[in-house]
Amino acid sequence: MKLFKKPSYLVTAAIIFVASALFAQSYQEFTNIVLRSRVPYIRFDSNGYIDFQNLAGTSIAQLNGSGALTAKRRVVSASSGSTTLTTAQSGALVLNTGTSSTTTFVLPAASNTGANYCFVEGGDAAGELLVNVATGDSVVGRAITDTAGTGGATAIATATSTGIKNTAASNVKGDMTCLTADGGTKWYMTSVMGVWASQ
Repeated sequence: MKLFKKPSYLVTAAIIFVASALFAQSYQEFTNIVLRSRVPYIRFDSNGYIDFQNLAGTSIAQLNGSGALTAKRRVVSASSGSTTLTTAQSGALVLNTGTSSTTTFVLPAASNTGANYCFVEGGDAAGELLVNVATGDSVVGRAITDTAGTGGATAIATATSTGIKNTAASNVKGDMTCLTADGGTKWYMTSVMGVWASQ
């Protein structure tokens, strides 16, 4: 009969602690050692850095000998159709590379507190970028209303279950907006460039 069961997060924490201790003592003696406990992988690479990798072996963050942590931003791109974003992709640069048709990205529920994504129009101006929300959610923010650079803006407060768009009639490459979930039913536009409107 087991009286005590070690939670998986304690095992992971212990592995990271031991790895850090070894790294601090002499990283030159512990290179290319892979410590695996689900995701991410923890590796001492050939430079003596602690390298965090996903299951595909792609580096997603590094801790160097000076204690500086660097992380790479995830990029999600599509040129047409509809792409449903996941909470695991939070923080991603979401890029529309479409040259003509409408490209749609669907956000997860705004109840995922702090989930955030930045959307960028990277394709031809003839393509429209739609950002849809989950049923019951909406978007709140301000949007630029002119293309002359005079700073005109208007409030955006979409109807329930309605997202926003960067319409083909006025968009240009580089138009962007970042959205953050409030943990309830709203996505807030924390930055914006270009002409955006309610769908």
